[in-house]
Amino acid sequence: MNRKLWNQFKERVLNLSGEVLYAEDKKEVGELISRLISQYPNPMVGVAVSPLIEESGVVELVEKSGGIIDRISGGEPVREFKIGISEMDLGIAQTGSLVQDATDLGKRLVSMLPEIHIALLRGENIVPCLQDALDHFYRKGIPPGYIAFISGPSRTADIERVLTIGVHGPERLVVIVLNERGEGTKRGKKRV
Repeated sequence: MNRKLWNQFKERVLNLSGEVLYAEDKKEVGELISRLISQYPNPMVGVAVSPLIEESGVVELVEKSGGIIDRISGGEPVREFKIGISEMDLGIAQTGSLVQDATDLGKRLVSMLPEIHIALLRGENIVPCLQDALDHFYRKGIPPGYIAFISGPSRTADIERVLTIGVHGPERLVVIVLNERGEGTKRGKKRV
């Protein structure tokens, strides 16, 4: 993980009222999620199935933490989720935005409807700017039909400029960045 990009991304996410946690391995990703879920009594948790979520054992940890799990893979009826967990494709250092191929309905549901969104991001997928994010999808061929850009928790303001958080989406965004290779960060400064 590029240290400069990591620091810029982290700073921008924090400026957008998001939270950033750092994990060195998939086990630690699961532990962080378990800790976050245990802050709420028996929450309904929606999980968009992805490789990182499967490899981290998220579903089992959610159940052990007292969460009621609902695996979302698109098309299921929407439930009242307190927490949504999904994997992001990219992070943009310049803006602190998360980028996701959200063509799958399940990914959209868990990132936009719950009060809390836990977004998982691999550290090597932090890119410098928007153009790099778009280039990423073009290199794969035809760009996805639906790309979501998430920049902090949901916010809106009325005509008098009174800012309100969480009206049209999650009021809390927690980004867990996985850096399995341990590149670009110093031990002892793991969590923000």
